[in-house]
Amino acid sequence: MNVIAQQVVDAAGGNGAGGLAFVILVLVVCGIWGSLFFMDRVRKKALDKDEHS
Repeated sequence: MNVIAQQVVDAAGGNGAGGLAFVILVLVVCGIWGSLFFMDRVRKKALDKDEHS
């Protein structure tokens, strides 16, 4: 099975392509940060619920 990686955004191109790559990077980092933040909130709520039961 051959897996070929594809480059979705060319950051080296002209006409603002580097800016698009930066915006996509920021969105991905914010998405990861947000998911970790909310997973931690869910974990803390579950621990509090167990302690009060």
